[in-house]
Amino acid sequence: MTSKDAMARQVWEPESVRSTLEIALLMSLSILATLASIAASGLKFVHAESFFALFGALLFALIALNIYQSIRMPNNKRMMTFVNMTIIYLIMSVTFMTFQYSLALYKAYPISNSIEAVDRSIGFVYLDFITKMNSYPYVSEIIGFCYKNWMREFVVVFVALSYFGKFQDLHELTLCYIIAGMSTLAVSGLLDARSFDGVAAYAVAGLHHPSGVSPDYLKKLDHLRLGLDSVMDFNAIVGLVSFPSFHAGAAVLLATATRTLKWLWFPFLGFNILILIGTITEGGHNFMDVIFGCLFAVGAIAAAQAFRGSTLTNALAVQVANRFPPSLRPRAQ
Repeated sequence: MTSKDAMARQVWEPESVRSTLEIALLMSLSILATLASIAASGLKFVHAESFFALFGALLFALIALNIYQSIRMPNNKRMMTFVNMTIIYLIMSVTFMTFQYSLALYKAYPISNSIEAVDRSIGFVYLDFITKMNSYPYVSEIIGFCYKNWMREFVVVFVALSYFGKFQDLHELTLCYIIAGMSTLAVSGLLDARSFDGVAAYAVAGLHHPSGVSPDYLKKLDHLRLGLDSVMDFNAIVGLVSFPSFHAGAAVLLATATRTLKWLWFPFLGFNILILIGTITEGGHNFMDVIFGCLFAVGAIAAAQAFRGSTLTNALAVQVANRFPPSLRPRAQ
């Protein structure tokens, strides 16, 4: 190696390569785990053609847009990063969705009564809480809006972090999102938890019904657990995960990811606090579902930070980066 090449290797650090490898590795492991779970559980799909036709078209359009940008506007890093994160988010959302259905086909240890007992032991009564929240004018509508738009908030956060050049924050959010999502779903496959109190709200006259849970959810989950049903209908997908709550975990991740946006952080923080409340009032979750969802998010943040600094990812990044000519190696972000 010439001294010129050695100097180039010191200047051109493999940070961008490492970031890409980390996300690609976690995505690959998540997709492989999902495919293995589908194959082992015997999950079947109905009305998947129209869904994946639209999904595939959207994905193709985003990939084509980024290829175009990389050729014609290679310095437009903000837009390319936003599109890349959107592609990852779409792929992982479908992965999470199918993973939860495949896991629901396995036998699991029932913990619903235990969770409700812990809630009551600390003085939390679900119906009393949502009745109180519904007594305030317009509060339910505001909380419901925040809860229902938690997925759209990811896109808004992607735009904000990309625009302000917070690429490392965006990278960390993506790692945390994958780790928290897969770990939350894995636990839901081992522990059978139901939002009985949330469904019970439907029997109370005049009470605002939680939009994230319904009697249909209990019926579907029962049939999957008992082996009476093994179908994922893309025209009638219902959320199956009760404990821990991924809504709550996502709220923590989004609030944490936007902490460096200065004055913008306060609106994001307020929005995600309302999501946490809405996880109970709109999602029908027990209080312990929310607490453990938050704890899983904190654990995902710690795991992502450890993963980013691991010897494995650093070694892989160096090996891949060194295969590029010095003039083509990506600079550190």
